[in-house]
Amino acid sequence: MLIYDKKDTEIDIYSIYANEEKIKDYKKRIIDSLDEDELFYSLTTNSSNIVSKIKNNLYQPLIYSNSVFIDNRGWLKLIPMKDTFSYNPQRQKEIIEKYIEGEYDNLDIKSIIERTSKEDSTYKSHSLLLVENFLDTRNAISGIREVVFETKNVIDLPNNSYLLYLLQHDEYEKLLSKNIDEQLSLFDIEYLKSVSMIDIKEMIDVGLISGTLFDAVSKVKIGSKVLQKVKR
Repeated sequence: MLIYDKKDTEIDIYSIYANEEKIKDYKKRIIDSLDEDELFYSLTTNSSNIVSKIKNNLYQPLIYSNSVFIDNRGWLKLIPMKDTFSYNPQRQKEIIEKYIEGEYDNLDIKSIIERTSKEDSTYKSHSLLLVENFLDTRNAISGIREVVFETKNVIDLPNNSYLLYLLQHDEYEKLLSKNIDEQLSLFDIEYLKSVSMIDIKEMIDVGLISGTLFDAVSKVKIGSKVLQKVKR
């Protein structure tokens, strides 16, 4: 991965790459500090449309209240796996091992916001890692008439793990207001070279690189703010 730092007339280019062993140790330390029952949930809904929104939503968090999606028909429930008939601690241990080893690093995190109180507009944010597919429970349990889609063993990532995920996936803009000192310590950053602003403008003008100079400068400014966190 690359990250950029703006100077007066140049842009410094750095490589930023994960120290895999440090990241594994960090993940394990976080998991070990939690009760596994705090991590795993069953996610159920009666709407294929909601399933599609969850699968395809990458940027805007989905919002629901009292199990009902706001501005949408249908319901969604997050139920601790320990409270379901599918509770399987051995399966959860296998998933944790795979998570620590990085086997789920390329999965998308699904952001869902739960309004827990209408009176004072209290919200709880969930960063969900779906490691299993949604299944129509009618196919699994005979006699059930209502359509209910379920995905089991969903990991509700704690905030420090979610920040690590964002850093791993170049989501720098979402990290600008966050304290990511711990997460940055898991990455090695190395200076590569500098490119002049004039050269970048000329490459854009002739179509060698896409976008506008404004787009390039905006991206670089975000990188500069992240790098400032390293230099503190």
